[in-house]
Amino acid sequence: MIPLMEFFSLRGFSVYAWIVFGLVLLTLEGNKRISIVHAILAAGITGLLTHAIKTLTEIPRPYNGYLCPSDFTFPSMHSSIAFALATVYAYHHPRLAWLAYALALLVSYSRIFLRCHYGIDVVMGALLGFIIASAIVRIYRPGKSA
Repeated sequence: MIPLMEFFSLRGFSVYAWIVFGLVLLTLEGNKRISIVHAILAAGITGLLTHAIKTLTEIPRPYNGYLCPSDFTFPSMHSSIAFALATVYAYHHPRLAWLAYALALLVSYSRIFLRCHYGIDVVMGALLGFIIASAIVRIYRPGKSA
């Protein structure tokens, strides 16, 4: 079980799988540009805000082994970005929302399993990513009047 959780958490899955997943979805997308803009904005803003909160809270990790970064724990960067991207993908491809959120859940659970995060870190990271991405896809809609 540990190698599987390492794969979802550390072995590049968190970054490369989302890129591959996004590229596959882009082949299905009619308006590719807006999908890319939504994903970049969601991941970027979520990442910046997550980092700022980590810096402000300075909560130590439950375990500082070789599997975990040495920065602070709250909220989970993996979870926040995974859920931000899942929300963007779900918005553009509602029929595949289950797959996007399943991947986000696997990435998030792996962080708890490997003892890199407390449960609250992952839950709050997921909520943060979901809320930011939901706002972005609703607010940034070129060609639509408010």
